[in-house]
Amino acid sequence: MNEEAQTSRTGLWMTLGILGVGLAIGLAAFLESGRETEVVAPRTMGIWTNGADGGIVRYEFFLSRKKTGFFLDPPYYQNYGDGEYKGRDISLATVCERAAEVLPNRITIDLPRSDYRHEIELKILDGDKMALMPILRNELAKNLGVTFHRETIRTNILSIVAPNGLPSAFKAAAPTNSSGWNVSSGKWTGHNVAFDGFTRQLGNLLRRPYTNATGFDGRYDFSIELESFAGGEEKARAIVQQLGLELKEEPASVDWTRVTQE
Repeated sequence: MNEEAQTSRTGLWMTLGILGVGLAIGLAAFLESGRETEVVAPRTMGIWTNGADGGIVRYEFFLSRKKTGFFLDPPYYQNYGDGEYKGRDISLATVCERAAEVLPNRITIDLPRSDYRHEIELKILDGDKMALMPILRNELAKNLGVTFHRETIRTNILSIVAPNGLPSAFKAAAPTNSSGWNVSSGKWTGHNVAFDGFTRQLGNLLRRPYTNATGFDGRYDFSIELESFAGGEEKARAIVQQLGLELKEEPASVDWTRVTQE
């Protein structure tokens, strides 16, 4: 086969590939457009009496939902802060996990399987912006039958201990008003971070109840080389081992949140 024919055939396959991708995207968009949106709570104004101080909070709320498509669902969007919450193409479980205002390792989401994705907008118009999540929980209960059960359970927790003292990767931080951490290029660095904040991040990875039993209450700078391993609990345990810390399992009573739907 001469070079000209080879080039022509390559161009043909590229053209067919592009057309195929275009047809797939077009079909997905067509099927997506056919999903009907159900407005569960039209955009309305509401009034909330803040239990903390009895103050009146005025807010605006909107909720709709639609079933997932035949192809890949679009990535969800969630943003909250400054008295406003917005969610788009978001599952109810994800909304509830945020609305509960608890650590990921202190909650059980016990919802029926659902093919719905939601659009939610909540905005505090006047009053205490800290009432945002209590109002969101109330609207989820009123419109979708969601209940947030607060309870105390007896379970095994992980105690993070330091049998060898402060890990060498941690150095006492100089007094400063700034703090934070960063994970990039296989390294986890922190600046002026409380050790309790560090263990909280480990607890989030473990997704199990934990307690910081190291006794370290200062603020530290640290730099940890992250080895190649999976996420979640395996990642947390690898970091613990690398730093010379230990996890001890012991029974304890912990505050827990369980989310259900009628």
